[in-house]
Amino acid sequence: MNLKFEKVDNRIYDYVAYLDNIEIGEADDNVGEPNSEFLIFFNDRIFEVSEKYNIADFFKEDICDFSLPLNFEQFANLNWINKELSYLSFEIEGKIIFQLIPDFVKWDKPYNIITFAEKLKLILLAHDFSVDFKQDNNFLEHGFQISCNFNFDQNINEEYERFLSVIDKEVKNIFENPTLVDINSIANKYSFPQEIRQACEQYLIYFSKFLEDYGIEISSALESRNGDTLFTVKPKNSNEALSNIRDLLDFYLSLPDLQNLEIITKDYNDVSIQQLLSNIYHLKSQLILAHSIIESKNTTIESLKFSNFQKQIYIESNLKNEEKTLDGLVTIQEFEYGSFKFNLPEIFRRLKRKFNK
Repeated sequence: MNLKFEKVDNRIYDYVAYLDNIEIGEADDNVGEPNSEFLIFFNDRIFEVSEKYNIADFFKEDICDFSLPLNFEQFANLNWINKELSYLSFEIEGKIIFQLIPDFVKWDKPYNIITFAEKLKLILLAHDFSVDFKQDNNFLEHGFQISCNFNFDQNINEEYERFLSVIDKEVKNIFENPTLVDINSIANKYSFPQEIRQACEQYLIYFSKFLEDYGIEISSALESRNGDTLFTVKPKNSNEALSNIRDLLDFYLSLPDLQNLEIITKDYNDVSIQQLLSNIYHLKSQLILAHSIIESKNTTIESLKFSNFQKQIYIESNLKNEEKTLDGLVTIQEFEYGSFKFNLPEIFRRLKRKFNK
């Protein structure tokens, strides 16, 4: 790759970037020192000139990230954003970052921008896209950000079009179907190994009964997309805080990893807890079976922990809340799971199965 940077004056940035002797944009020194990594702001010529190179070729050069111009004719459903302030960049860590600053003068939808961003966040989950924003005064200045991982082996144009095509399509879907996504719901996506998918999905389905026993009524839906499982939960009572349901879902998913669960729950005789244990045992038995199958193929079992496929989360005890069981021989305490702290005794105390006549 013949990529060069030429120092210039009277430009917005300090350098002009050339690829194969064709000007492809301007560049800035990342830290203001010689031989440091460059930030490149490509012009439209990059799409033509870069076709024979993959993204990895660019990051082998002295580049930390680069920004690309947005084609609002090709992606017409994005024409409501502020074209001067919004940008799309590829970062060396392997992420595409799309910062969208809304043009509030152009916004003419029956719902506000934040509601739209929440809808988009839910619908893009199935594509492995993240939508981040803060619901405060900074939203007016910073808008929201959409990101996903890119493939280093593809060329710039391929990943650029893949990323923006997904967003453009889903924005269009929301505009044309205002009720398509209910923001008063929680949606999570899981990538279960094939050997345990059915057992894990069955465990997810039981979450509705777990919440009913806890005193919260919900409706839930399970959908398979491209080998992934999309699980959606919506409270039947609109006054029920989604944050409470989200915390309880995290607690529920942590239970299969909880040590000595049989001893902890021994003095809780309600049928709701017994059925919960039954579902946990079934899940664990399927994990053991899958362990044997996969080990016979000389593959790893590390990813088979239901509650965590990305990284190990350690459970730590906390002495602020506790309850005695087994005549005082065992103490149930609060515990931490990732960034969450659960009041384990109180949760088990609240689980009650109600029977209708």
